[in-house]
Amino acid sequence: ALGCSCLALLIAYLSIPVVANLLSPQQAMNTSFDRLRLVNTYGAFGSVTRERMEVVIQGTNASSAVVGSGDGVTWREYEFQCKPGNVDRMPCLISPFHFRLDWLMWFAGFQSYQSNPWLIHLMEKILTGKPEGTALLAEDPFQGQDPPTFVRAVRYRYTFAPRRAAVKATNGRNDISRDRGRWWEREFKGVLVPPIGHGDSSVRMFLQHNGLAI
Repeated sequence: ALGCSCLALLIAYLSIPVVANLLSPQQAMNTSFDRLRLVNTYGAFGSVTRERMEVVIQGTNASSAVVGSGDGVTWREYEFQCKPGNVDRMPCLISPFHFRLDWLMWFAGFQSYQSNPWLIHLMEKILTGKPEGTALLAEDPFQGQDPPTFVRAVRYRYTFAPRRAAVKATNGRNDISRDRGRWWEREFKGVLVPPIGHGDSSVRMFLQHNGLAI
């Protein structure tokens, strides 16, 4: 008990400059206040985006002629472990695990694919059907089938679906439920990576230029 009390007092004492920095109008991010690094300020970002732009990877088994025309192509979506995708899927609880790929996909949502060559590398792996790519995902729409002939990446803006209140007839208490079981609403914001096929020469050159193995 004495040891715990001493530790609590030590942490409280070392936290004084941390709290002072937190309340300061000139707050310093990611600052170390102690050479032992026992008590520091931590922060991944000073600010974050106000909109949730998500990248959705899609695949199709259509021919190149059909994909080139853009007519009648059925695109099937790959589901990630945790990040928003299927609008009916409840947001997951990830702590204390960190889904690094899902996290990186968030950055890709507001950047170009040229700034994220790993995304093209991932899509190339998905095209081959190798587990190095599909094992990182929660759902492969082509599992047990031939890999897709083409994949692409599109952007959506996600927002939480509206909530509606319904009164239970049994006890009269308010029961808040989500409309039609949806957790998200999304708005199409364009194509991030146009359709690419396995062995595409431009993709190979892009990956080689960025030092990524094919």
